[in-house]
Amino acid sequence: MKNIKIGFIGAGHISNSMSNAIDNIEGIEKYAVSSRDINKAKEFSKYHNFKKSYGSYIEMLEDENVELVYVATPVSHHYKHVKIALEHNKHVLCEKTFTSNYKEAKELITISKNKNLLLADAMWTRYMPSRYKIEEFLNSGIIGIPKMLEANLGYILTNKDRLFNKELSGGALYEIGIYTINLALSVLGHNIKGINVNSIIDCNGIDLQSSITLNYSNDVIATLIYSINSITDSRAVIAGTDGYIVIENVNNPQNIYVFSKERKLLDSYYKNDGIKGYEYQLKSIVKSISNGEIECKDMPHNEILEEMKLVDIITEQNRNRTEQNRTEQNRTEQNRTNIIILTIYYSIKKSIHKKRIDFFYFKNSGVNYE
Repeated sequence: MKNIKIGFIGAGHISNSMSNAIDNIEGIEKYAVSSRDINKAKEFSKYHNFKKSYGSYIEMLEDENVELVYVATPVSHHYKHVKIALEHNKHVLCEKTFTSNYKEAKELITISKNKNLLLADAMWTRYMPSRYKIEEFLNSGIIGIPKMLEANLGYILTNKDRLFNKELSGGALYEIGIYTINLALSVLGHNIKGINVNSIIDCNGIDLQSSITLNYSNDVIATLIYSINSITDSRAVIAGTDGYIVIENVNNPQNIYVFSKERKLLDSYYKNDGIKGYEYQLKSIVKSISNGEIECKDMPHNEILEEMKLVDIITEQNRNRTEQNRTEQNRTEQNRTNIIILTIYYSIKKSIHKKRIDFFYFKNSGVNYE
């Protein structure tokens, strides 16, 4: 089978990692990279041994040799860049978070189906062996019936300007919260009957940290905590009726431990293959394209849509909370202004009243001022 020629839209940090992963697998060939800055594209191309470099995304997409496109631009641009890639008849691998909302994701998936092109979400944890090891433990019944999931993920990312730019879909949810959401969907499924969101949002409407509670219809609860302004131990615990599973490193599971009711270690899994993780999704994509499939079985389209449904609900609750905070702030400021106005009014009124009394007193005192 001939290699699939890949072209990159975006030449940032994440593209470096993806490029390095391509060197470790068969079936994909580094062909082209595009950036709005041609010098950046040329530099990236030279360093990573791509054959072509373009200073225009469209120009690269018009290159008939490009078969697969990797979209690695900010989340706010995913919809636009994936769409034009599909319209140029290219298979697409899009970085997480897939899009800004459900509507965008639904439209892109429809286009991929109509054109019979592969469209994949680069949610790398879904492609890793650790994901299937977790499923194996759960299906074995070793911890009984899962009843609760706790997952946290926190990094201090206050130095990344794009995360504090609303126009670039900044915030904790799109950057790292999506990993906790994906874990919950992967482990517990989609049968969610209620969602409660509690977020800390800055004055620009950027979510800094959140606590999400998912209530499932089978009396199961998932508590998801994520932050871009504090550090956490990045662990997850799946609690069952007969034991529990501990997952280290939610966004890149390395070690998994299974404990009994008595908290005795029953089984474990250690990732020691030396592969960072991008290779697994690339292998899945090569296999899917070779089989003429338009989605990867590791992260099929329905899973992408379920993920984006939750993103919509969370962003909507955050939006409502932001508006509520602004209303309360405006009300507080108005009350403060009213108090100041009343204070000034009564102060002036008191002063005028005193002057009238003083005038009356001196007028009737018989004192001659002349």
